[in-house]
Parts: sequence; C-alpha cells; structure tokens
Amino acid sequence: FQNNEDGSSFGFDQIAPMWTQAVQIGFLAAGILAPGSEHSGGQGAITLLVTPARGRVALARLAVLAGTGLASATVLVATGVLACPEVPTAAPEAGVRTVAWLTAVLLLAAGIGEMLRHTTAVATTAVLLVVIAPQLAALLGDTVRWLPGAAGQTWVAGAAPRADVVTAGLTILVWTTAAQAGGILRLTRADA
Repeated sequence: FQNNEDGSSFGFDQIAPMWTQAVQIGFLAAGILAPGSEHSGGQGAITLLVTPARGRVALARLAVLAGTGLASATVLVATGVLACPEVPTAAPEAGVRTVAWLTAVLLLAAGIGEMLRHTTAVATTAVLLVVIAPQLAALLGDTVRWLPGAAGQTWVAGAAPRADVVTAGLTILVWTTAAQAGGILRLTRADA
C-alpha cells in the first residue's frame, strides 16, 4: 500500500478518485438519514410547532448540514492526505475538490430526502444518481457526465481538461442547489 506499481511513493492526488468512491457512501447515507428520520419519526412536526417559521427552519437545517459535512469531509480528507507516504504539490487542490464533493453529496441526498420524504425512495434515487449512474457510462454515453456522480468523479480526479473539470464542478453545484431548493420549497409549502 505504500508504493505505486513502479515502486515510487504516491500522494493523495493519485488516490483521491478511488478513495472518494468509498468515503462518499457515508456522506450519502448521512444525507439520506437526516431528513428521513425527521419525517418518519414525527420530529419534523414537533420542530415546526416550536419554530413555525419554516424558512428559518429550512435555512438552519441547511447551515447545520453544510457545516457538519464540511467539517467531517475536511477531517477525513486531511487524514487521507497525511496518511499518504508523499504529499505532492497537487495534493491540496485534490483535497479541496474532494471536500467540496463530499459536502455536495451530503447536501444533494438531504435535498432529495426533504423532497421525497420516504427513505427507500430517497436511497434509491441518491444511490442511482451518485453511485450507479457513473458505472452505466457505456449505456448512457456522454449523457452521464451531466449526472452528479459522473461529474463528481471528473471533479475529484481533476485530470480532465480544465474546461471539463469546471463543467463538472458547475454540474455538481446545479444538482445540489436544485435538490436543496426543492427540499426547502417542499418544507415551506407542504405539511410536515
């Protein structure tokens, strides 16, 4: 585990894409469970009784999720960077991209969860978009790059042409923003 096939040491920038595929599952699960547990257990109704301003509740949830996700991703990525036998100059950039992706995965899944409010449907949708869709690239062709999972792989790897990496980052931003906006809209307009 300490060297590349040619015997040289490796850095986080080289293992980030594979490492992230495993770690993103935890962020996906946390994003699925956060709204799911609130709606299945009736906590959502109690929260809205205590704080009836739904917009404030939605923004507070978003802030807590984003802060927690960002802090957790930062600690995990820093640990990953330091665990590698080599810290090349590309490692910090790969680390920042990985932190952004993991936080986006959490927020994407939570937004889907707030919209759908059914844990099985949320898990199916989120896993399909983030984990399975990139594996179906042979069937879906170039269309798959517009899905968050494939865009995340391109973003984290950072090896594609700069325009493709930027496009992947914007794709992730659009999906995450749309999921969160949909979740906030559902919370502010629907019954708890």
